[in-house]
Amino acid sequence: SSQNDSSTSHGSTPHYAIPTGRLKTSPVPETPQKPHPAQAKPAPMSSSINTQPSPSTPQPQPRKVLVYDNENKERDPKMFVLTAHFRTLDHLKLKVSESLNLKPIKSLYTAGGGVVMDLDELFHGQELIATKQAGTPFNHQDLPTKMHKVTAGYRA
Repeated sequence: SSQNDSSTSHGSTPHYAIPTGRLKTSPVPETPQKPHPAQAKPAPMSSSINTQPSPSTPQPQPRKVLVYDNENKERDPKMFVLTAHFRTLDHLKLKVSESLNLKPIKSLYTAGGGVVMDLDELFHGQELIATKQAGTPFNHQDLPTKMHKVTAGYRA
């Protein structure tokens, strides 16, 4: 304790002391400062700038799709909400495979017989049929019994 008293009695602060406000008022060399992002002015638009959003940044609206099991045509469908979490068709197939216990998934088909190749092809409310590798082949004339009649006529 006497050591601390002697160091503070000479006018110096101990090395563990918190700096005081006087450091804030000392002169600082001039350096150019960038404006705060909220105060920054947007760059002028030119005709060479692509105004379309980049493919990696769009935030698509969530879409609900119903997936039926081609192996069991009487089974109720499973609903999947396609959010940004689903980045690839393979990821969706994996989740469908787990949910329907249908492993491995060969393809996802539309009611009209089209093979789904990309998540961007899917629309809200669409009904799909999952086929199993080496399972019952897909036949658009023999759709799951619980599919809606309106969607069954859709050709993709």
